[in-house]
Amino acid sequence: MPTEKTSNQSRWPVFERELMGLIIKQKERNLKNRRIVCLEIAAIVLLVLSLLAIAGCSSQKASTTSSSSIPTTSAPAAQTTASAAKTIKIGYIGWLESGMGIDTLHSIQIMNDKDNQNGGITVGGEKYKVEVISYDSQNSQSTATAAANKLVFQDNVKFIMSDAFVEGGWLSITEANKVVVSGMSFGREDLLPTNNYTFCATSLNGSMVAGIGWFCKNNPDLIKNVAIAVPDNQMGHMSEKSAGPIWQKFGATPTWLYFPADSQDFSSLGTKVKDLNPSVFSAQTGSPATEGVAMKAAYQSGWKGTLYSNSSDPRAILTIYGADKTGLEGFISQVIPWEFDPAVTPAAVEYKTAWLAKFGKYEGEGGFGAMYSGLTAAIQQANSVDPDKVMAVVANGMKFEDPSGTYQMVNRPDMGNDRTVDSVSTLYMQKVVNGKITLYATIPVEEAVSYAKAIWVK
Repeated sequence: MPTEKTSNQSRWPVFERELMGLIIKQKERNLKNRRIVCLEIAAIVLLVLSLLAIAGCSSQKASTTSSSSIPTTSAPAAQTTASAAKTIKIGYIGWLESGMGIDTLHSIQIMNDKDNQNGGITVGGEKYKVEVISYDSQNSQSTATAAANKLVFQDNVKFIMSDAFVEGGWLSITEANKVVVSGMSFGREDLLPTNNYTFCATSLNGSMVAGIGWFCKNNPDLIKNVAIAVPDNQMGHMSEKSAGPIWQKFGATPTWLYFPADSQDFSSLGTKVKDLNPSVFSAQTGSPATEGVAMKAAYQSGWKGTLYSNSSDPRAILTIYGADKTGLEGFISQVIPWEFDPAVTPAAVEYKTAWLAKFGKYEGEGGFGAMYSGLTAAIQQANSVDPDKVMAVVANGMKFEDPSGTYQMVNRPDMGNDRTVDSVSTLYMQKVVNGKITLYATIPVEEAVSYAKAIWVK
C-alpha cells in the first residue's frame, strides 16, 4: 500500500515518542478489590486499637501513619542519624504488574545487592550503602505522579529511576526540586533541553539506530531490497515513520508490508514476501511471538533470504519454530550478552549467575538495569551526591559499565539538546547457526555511537 515518506529528521523524535507509547501502553489494572481489602484490614486494625485503648492495655498513645494508596515492594527502612549519613536512597517507579517493569526491578536488585555486599559505593572517600525504594505505577499517570511526590517529599530522595510505562508527566516535580531522574525513556520528554536533571541511561533509543547502521554497512548488497512487515494500525505506521528514515539514511531501500493487526493466519503475508522476493525480511510488531510467526510464514511460503530484527528476542522466536529450526538459519538480531548460553562476557556471566541464584530462572528483559548502573556511576564519578554535580558529569560525555556492556552518553542535537543526555552501548549481534544462537559480531561502543550520530544530527 502507498506509504508516506519523510526526510524531515526533526520529526523523528515525535514519531519515536508516539511509537514507544503505542508499544508499551496497556490497559490500567483495576485495583478496586485490592482497595476494598485494604479498607477492611484498616477497619479491623482501628477496632483492635480502640479495644486496647478501652482496656487500658497500654499507657502509651498508639502512633499512626497515614496509609498510602501507592503499592510498594519494600517500605523504606527507618534510619538512624548516623546510618542515614551513610545511605543513598534511590527511588524506582515502575509498572510492577508488567514483565518489563518487574524484570527491570530485578535487574536493579541484582546490581544493588552486589554494591551493598561490597560495602556500598564510594563517594567523597566514604562508603555509602544504596537503598532502593520502589513503587508500582500501575501503568497510571496519576499513580506514578503520586509515587514521585511520595519519593520526593516523604522519602526525601534525590535520585529516581523509572521505566517507560508512563510518560514523564511528573518530571515537573523532580525538575523543580533538583531530583536526578535516570529513565528508560519517557517518550523522550527526558531528553528535552528544558529538563536539567533527567537523562536516559539505557540504550533503548540508540540500539535500534546502531543496529540498523551496522547491518547496512556490513551487508551493502542485501539492503537494496528489504521488506519489513508491520501491523496495519497506528503502531505499524509509526514504525515506518520512525525506522524508515534510518534504513534510508544508511542506504537501504525498504518496502513496508502491512498485515491486519488482528491476524491469526499469516499465510497471505508469507505469499507477499515470496512474490516480492526481498534479500532481507524483517518484522516490527513489538511482540517477539508475532514477529516469529511472521518470519515462519515467510519461510513456509518458499522464500529464501536473510532474516533480520532490531529487537526480537531470539529465544522466543526459536521456541515458536519448534523442533525444525531450518527456516531460522542465518537469522541475525541484537541480543543481550547473557542471553547466550553460556554468557559471552565475564560481567554477563556474573550477572546471570546472580540472577539465577536470586530468582531461579531468567526469561525476561533484564537489560534495562543500566538506569541503575548509569546513575550510581554518575554519583561516583561526580564524587558527590549533589544533583548539580552529578548531572554535570552525565551531561559531559560520561562513560559507564553495565553487565550488558560499555555505555557512552551522547547528545541529541536533533532535539535541540547539546548536553549528553541519551546513551548508546556496546552491541552484541547473534546469528542462528544449526538452530542455536551464536555470537556473530560485537560492535564497540565507539562504532555504535558513530551510527547514532549519523542520525541524530541537526
